[in-house]
Amino acid sequence: MIRPFHGFALLTLGIAAACATVPPIIGDPAVTVTAVAETVPVGTSNADAADDPAIWRNPA
Repeated sequence: MIRPFHGFALLTLGIAAACATVPPIIGDPAVTVTAVAETVPVGTSNADAADDPAIWRNPA
C-alpha cells in the first residue's frame, strides 16, 4: 500500500510533468536534394561497396 505522502508526491509530480512544455523547434523548411553523380560500382557481390557522394550540412 502506498503511504498517503508518497501518493500525494506522485500525484504532484505527475501534474507538474503534464504541465511541462517544450518550445517548438523553428527552422528552415526541409529541402529535397537529388543526386547528380554516383560512384562507379566496385567488385563486390552487390557491386555497391563504394560510398556515393553526399552533401552533409552541420547544423552547428
